[in-house]
Amino acid sequence: MVEQSEDGVKQALGIDSWRNLSRDGVMKLVAMMPEMNTEVALKIAEQFPDFKLLATETLRAVNEQLATTFKSNDKSQKRAQRAFTMAQDAYIKELDRDNLSSEERRDLYERILDAAHQVDAKDERNKQFIVKTLSVVGATVGVVALAAVAFVGGKGKMES
Repeated sequence: MVEQSEDGVKQALGIDSWRNLSRDGVMKLVAMMPEMNTEVALKIAEQFPDFKLLATETLRAVNEQLATTFKSNDKSQKRAQRAFTMAQDAYIKELDRDNLSSEERRDLYERILDAAHQVDAKDERNKQFIVKTLSVVGATVGVVALAAVAFVGGKGKMES
């Protein structure tokens, strides 16, 4: 969607004035800039005398969110690993019993293998989550960089 006016961008962001732009709104604005009409993007950039500060603040917010997300993810991974380990330990302990039938013994082996497969599956989902998160962050950083370059380039054109 190429916005054709400053008011159209404000409307897309759900604001009446640039003073009402929240941190989330800044992130949305930066994400919209590459698809915006160049003149509109430059007019909007003029509203922010210190675009560098705006871009830095956006990247800082992304970094904080990323740190929080990875910390939470790490806690979740550790909890799951402990649960799987406890289950496997319990099954292995059960295998030490002398009075197990071959069917019970086979069932315990299957449970141990199932727990191991669950650990592998959880680890694979975690890796996919990390890759997806990093790609989103990379795209955000790229958009901020492009917007900053567009702003600086636009300023140069305006000063010429």
